[in-house]
Amino acid sequence: MLFVILSLLLLSHTTQSCMRMVPPDDVSITTPVPTDDPDNPVTEPMVTDPTAPTAPTTEVPISSTATEPVTTAMPCPTDWMMFDRPSGAWCMKVFKTEKVLPGIAAERCEAEGGVLSGIQNQEELDYITNSYSAFGEPFDAIWIGAQRTTACLASVQTATCTKDNSFEWTDMSTTGIDGFLWSGADPNNGGPALNEHCVIAFVDGPRLADISCARDFDGYVCGTAAV
Repeated sequence: MLFVILSLLLLSHTTQSCMRMVPPDDVSITTPVPTDDPDNPVTEPMVTDPTAPTAPTTEVPISSTATEPVTTAMPCPTDWMMFDRPSGAWCMKVFKTEKVLPGIAAERCEAEGGVLSGIQNQEELDYITNSYSAFGEPFDAIWIGAQRTTACLASVQTATCTKDNSFEWTDMSTTGIDGFLWSGADPNNGGPALNEHCVIAFVDGPRLADISCARDFDGYVCGTAAV
């Protein structure tokens, strides 16, 4: 009788063991740990299907275009001085050389990208004479861009040919008569000779004088429009 009872108990234990579910090897089951802490809630694990297709990814190309440096152009060439004029910004530079005629001075200004410059006002005249004095020539004179008008070629100062209208600027920039800062009785056209059709600026004045275009001086002032 005892043997029968032991056999029945062993059979019951074996049957219960066989009925337990054994999870497959490729499935991971996570059992959350219960907790009563409201600040640390239990999060249900998300099971990902390994057979599901993967969404394609898009690669964003990185631009290879480099930023070009911005270069700001200077309004005047190096060592030139800029002045504000009614006609626009104007760049000027004084040159010292061997003695030259006004035509040669004009050609050399052209080679520098400019023209023989007129004088707009006292400020520009002061700049010209001070710049030339810095060369160590305080008592010389320099060519500027002005010429006697056709109407006054054969005239001294009269009611018709005055200090203000006997000459005209040649640089196509200088305006008005404020720059005609004459010395003494000039312009007098050489008196009876009537041959002073060009203009110089005395460095030690500073003032202007009409002079023969056949004379030569070793300085001139060039000008060009600012960019």
